[in-house]
Amino acid sequence: MERRAFLQWVGIGGLASFLPVAIAACDSNSSSPTAEAESPASNREFEAVGTTEQLQQSGKIDVSVGNEKAIVLRDPDSNNLVAVNLTCTHRGCEVAWQANQSEFVCPCHQAKFKANGEVVEGPAEQPLTTYAVKTEGNSILIQKG
Repeated sequence: MERRAFLQWVGIGGLASFLPVAIAACDSNSSSPTAEAESPASNREFEAVGTTEQLQQSGKIDVSVGNEKAIVLRDPDSNNLVAVNLTCTHRGCEVAWQANQSEFVCPCHQAKFKANGEVVEGPAEQPLTTYAVKTEGNSILIQKG
């Protein structure tokens, strides 16, 4: 095969492999970053639950999420704010924040969790539920549900 013919076939193959991508990009039903940003999960509103002064004074802010209890605190490992559901993922007992140990402890079976909800010690195998949290000015907001 001559060099010129070979290069023509390579060019045609390149165009043919690009065609499905071009068609998908023009499809109005395809997902786009804008469509994902408008999904119901990301449209949930944040709700003010306290102030940075309250958090600084008490070390935590107690929150209700539906019928569940949660708290907002500053993760000592990352220094980021975290909002954590207090329901143990093992048997549903209410965990307690142990500030001196920087972990949540379940009184029922002694499961332990980091401030960000990750399991430190079983019998729990799943992390605690967490919620998105942010600050706006002096207000602390969480995204419930």
